Amino acid sequence: MAVQHFDQIEEAALPSSEASSVPISASKSSWMLLPQGKVMLEQDNQLLFGDCRLGLLPYWQMQIEQDGTLQGKALLLPVRIKLDKAALEALQQRETWLAILGFAIEVFDGHILVKKLPVSLYSIDVGEISKQMMEPSSDAELQDWLQWLEVSTPSSYFDSQHFDLVKEKLLSKASCLARIHKSAVTIDAQKLVSFLSSQ
Repeated sequence: MAVQHFDQIEEAALPSSEASSVPISASKSSWMLLPQGKVMLEQDNQLLFGDCRLGLLPYWQMQIEQDGTLQGKALLLPVRIKLDKAALEALQQRETWLAILGFAIEVFDGHILVKKLPVSLYSIDVGEISKQMMEPSSDAELQDWLQWLEVSTPSSYFDSQHFDLVKEKLLSKASCLARIHKSAVTIDAQKLVSFLSSQ
């Protein structure tokens, strides 16, 4: 895998490759995507280990500002789930937020019909996610819903074709990189090299 360097985030056109590089600040830095959304960052001679999941929230905020909703993916066959009356009422109170997140749900006769899921949740069991949809309170704001979606996104999403298409956009946004960088763990590069060479 080749790692490339850029000096400016906004000016750099990202190449299409498994490992790409973008700066977190104006100083020279690079990144390499690892399985399940983990990312190795290098900046100012420091090696950092981070999680792309933390870049999703600002990326989704930008997508909603631009498009009004997140991208959803239609299920091959809609899934019918029976819910009690209280759960159906709670779901109806959340319907607008769920549509913004990329869900398509119909409520009828004691059931919900799930037709579409947010792309990041597509590999999750629909019955399980229908229970999780009740977690954010009915008065939750967009930020709360995006945090719920971020936490609910399975690690397998980061190995999907969809993430493969959006990773370069996500990792080219300063706000996404800053959030990843903020929680990244510093790695002692010399110890890592020693460990790898001993294997």
